[in-house]
Amino acid sequence: MIGKLLKSIFGTGDDTKIEERPKRTNYHRNEPPSTIIMPRISDDITSCKIVEWKIKVGDKIDVGSIVAEVDTNKATFEIESYEFGTVLHITNKKEIDIDEMMCIIGNPDDDISPLLND
Repeated sequence: MIGKLLKSIFGTGDDTKIEERPKRTNYHRNEPPSTIIMPRISDDITSCKIVEWKIKVGDKIDVGSIVAEVDTNKATFEIESYEFGTVLHITNKKEIDIDEMMCIIGNPDDDISPLLND
């Protein structure tokens, strides 16, 4: 039914595809490794519990990739990456304070020891 309607309006059927953003093929960064921190979800939330990590060490991620699912006392949220590169470290904490490091993103051969403070 919807396919016929689309075809009558746009001249196409169900096979009409929405253009996707091209996937990154080069994850090499020309900058030092960086951290992804727990963002401030609201003014009254001071920490979040990790429900599930959506990444693992060694994964190549892009800006907008889902890093983790977190739970507050109000709701469950997905946290997105604002960096691209290879996941080099993930915190082992089950509860993370706002503005605390969640993971480190960089190149596989980067030295991350200065960023580690767990």
